[in-house]
Amino acid sequence: MACVSLATPQPASAATSDTVYYWNGVLLDVFRRQGGGPGPLARGAAMMHAAIFDVLNTAYWVRLDFIGSGFRPALGWGYSEDKNVNDDLAAGLAARNVLIDAFPAQRTYIEQRYSQRHGTAAQASATTLANSVVSLVRGNRANDGANATVTYTPSTVPGAWRPTGGPCTSAVDPHWGRVRPFALSSPSEARR
Repeated sequence: MACVSLATPQPASAATSDTVYYWNGVLLDVFRRQGGGPGPLARGAAMMHAAIFDVLNTAYWVRLDFIGSGFRPALGWGYSEDKNVNDDLAAGLAARNVLIDAFPAQRTYIEQRYSQRHGTAAQASATTLANSVVSLVRGNRANDGANATVTYTPSTVPGAWRPTGGPCTSAVDPHWGRVRPFALSSPSEARR
């Protein structure tokens, strides 16, 4: 009988951990620059962190030949065959591309922050992994209703929002309740 040895998982490298923190800081700066309602900001944050999560975990389990993997990706497995993929760079590429998708008006700022962290470094396998995960994010959020334009008509029904004359003179993201959730089949599941 052959003995099977499962690889012992190793903690993320400091560079990888620093990249997660770095991109979360960029995200918060983008929030300050972008402004707006909480729905679109939270959507962009979830997309970016899901992408980073799937990039880092795919790279990690590729190094272990997927032996003993209990990893369940947020959106799907990225693609990488290279055990030496630069996961730090791949995570940065994915974060940059997803943030630009979510906040196109901040493109120049996001690209500048990418360059500050990762410079002009390039690795084909990091680019392949990042692009595969970004495609999963884009596919997951395509036609989710986030880009809908809805005009809110104030109502006198009890509980309905209406302007009160303060700083909020119009409804913020009145369509957001119709945006397809990330983990639920429909928003109504949260009310059960």
